[in-house]
Amino acid sequence: MKANSHRRLCRWDHEIALDSAQSCEEAAYWGQPRTPWTSLTWVKKPAQTARMRRSKNTRWIRPGTIATAALLVLVPLAIGTPAVAAATPTSPTTQAANDAAGVVYPITSFLDWLENPVNNITDIQMGTYAFGQILDEAEHAVTTQAPDELAQALGNGPNAAADAEAFSEQMASQLIHLRPRVLNTDLTDVANPEFLPDFDHNGVYGDPGDYQDDTANPDANGYFLYPCIADSGAVTYETTSGTCASPGTAGDTYQEGLAQELTIVDSRGLDLAATLWLPGQALKPGCPAPGANAALCTANQGLAARSTLDNGQGLPVVVIAEGIASAQNCYYWLAMTLAKAGDIVLTYDPAGQGASEGSVVNLFSPSVSNCTFGGACRDLEDVMRWIAGDPIDPSVDLAQTSPLVADTASVTPASDAADTTLAPDIHNPGYTPAGSNVTDPVLGIIDTSKLAVVGHSMGALSLLNYLDFQGHGGTGVDGALPPLATGIALSGGAPTTAVVPVQFQTSDYDGSPSLVGPEVAGVGFGTGDEGIGYSVMKPLYDQLRTSGPGAAALSMIVLEGGVHTDFIDTPFITRTPWSLAVSAHYATSWMGCFLDDNFSDCLTSVVASPHLSSSYASEAAPSGTPLPHVSRCITVPTTAALSETPADFLQSAAGHPIYTCVP
Repeated sequence: MKANSHRRLCRWDHEIALDSAQSCEEAAYWGQPRTPWTSLTWVKKPAQTARMRRSKNTRWIRPGTIATAALLVLVPLAIGTPAVAAATPTSPTTQAANDAAGVVYPITSFLDWLENPVNNITDIQMGTYAFGQILDEAEHAVTTQAPDELAQALGNGPNAAADAEAFSEQMASQLIHLRPRVLNTDLTDVANPEFLPDFDHNGVYGDPGDYQDDTANPDANGYFLYPCIADSGAVTYETTSGTCASPGTAGDTYQEGLAQELTIVDSRGLDLAATLWLPGQALKPGCPAPGANAALCTANQGLAARSTLDNGQGLPVVVIAEGIASAQNCYYWLAMTLAKAGDIVLTYDPAGQGASEGSVVNLFSPSVSNCTFGGACRDLEDVMRWIAGDPIDPSVDLAQTSPLVADTASVTPASDAADTTLAPDIHNPGYTPAGSNVTDPVLGIIDTSKLAVVGHSMGALSLLNYLDFQGHGGTGVDGALPPLATGIALSGGAPTTAVVPVQFQTSDYDGSPSLVGPEVAGVGFGTGDEGIGYSVMKPLYDQLRTSGPGAAALSMIVLEGGVHTDFIDTPFITRTPWSLAVSAHYATSWMGCFLDDNFSDCLTSVVASPHLSSSYASEAAPSGTPLPHVSRCITVPTTAALSETPADFLQSAAGHPIYTCVP
């Protein structure tokens, strides 16, 4: 701090450092960059923020000053009077719409979401790889997996009858999975090789063997590279010298983390497929290392000492809750990116989809208030309890339920020792040795006060439901919840609270009933006050910043072009080339601010970058009381989009785009 600086209270009773001649407003404006980045090509953060910001004894800001760090960014967002927050849509005369953009943008942005599938279709190498994945998985299912399971189910052991019944129910539930699985295989699932760990331990990242081990081995593990995602869609990887390079570049060595697959048993007795993503600093010296056996560096034996992690406080954990009809590998890009920033990450498939047990019914049932996907909302609660080491108590009668349909009868606690109290293919959610759940292997090195969730679509609704419970006493549908420190909702809006900072992300054409196609003329996907897309999320954002419940910081990020699948990485899926880069930029900055006390991340989380929408404002609102909070524009719209209602489109096309934030 400069010698002539002093401390003073600037709005909402938060203390920030000022030069003696500065007012709070002047400090805020001078402290925040106001010009957009010239390129979004993912450049590694400085070493101390990318890899060292939570290692050893490195600290960016004094412990406990997260709110202060955030406020240094969000003070400028509050300049103005509370009346402005409730103002009617405005169009400042100081910024007229560009005529050329007004004609071109509605057309080009409407077609942007086709670029990824077109690029994949015209990429012969990608097509060959995807086709090979499908054939390899089918061959493995027919020649290895199915015979092994049949042999077990048709055996003559003491549990032969139960094994046969369990096998038949499991096969039936897989057929009504979302998406259907035959012989435990989803032939429609294709993973992007650019975001696959070396699961087969041959030193090659993303080869067909990695995908086969990923899908067939529930205990797979392997090293992964730290991705550098460009707005063109190109992916390179971070080197130990801090640059980004293509894999195998002569003379380069690469930063690595470790992915470890495991199983979590939910409160309905169903196995959930999950993966832990460990950043390099979470591992002991010598892990990861070129040529080392990844199994020797897993969380069971390869963790760093807690005393070396953030002054002994441990690392934050971010859980990724996936969208409907998705699988974990659709979000490996985000898991690797957040791990690159230093967070421990967990991905998982909720019951009824992906590699988890259950049928599509389990995504919806048993019901949960204010949640369309009752089963998925329950699974997020169970996963967070598992992360924190809290008990997972049965929510159904484990003796009567099945993988086909979740039983809603009164709960009969399962015996910790006798399998006879469990229905076939149902597991005791207690921890070993009494139950079937393994204890979270990273529990000893995490900071349970710094838990976060990023949810997409169904996962976003699950996150917001979780925060709704957290804001109304902290007890979920099945018991007490580990509190979250922050959350990010990707394309989803539902009743919730702002008791912790929340970032919303959506796209120009997010909200179509077809999900993978664009919203047109304001026809979106939602029922009542719940659904997806800007037309649902913007009113929710405004409600939270003006009347709560809660008064934490908020932001609303709108990506250029794009549809509901902008946040999914699967070959041939509809999305823009830049969506992963832009989303990752704002997600990691938000987590860096509110999980890591990182001042520079607080700044970049509210500064415009390329490929934000030109038709809808991206905006942010500060924390603190009293409400309402003024929303400050990150970007000001300049033109129309075909997703607007006809009336709004005409007004925007005439040079008066609609927005309610303060420029």
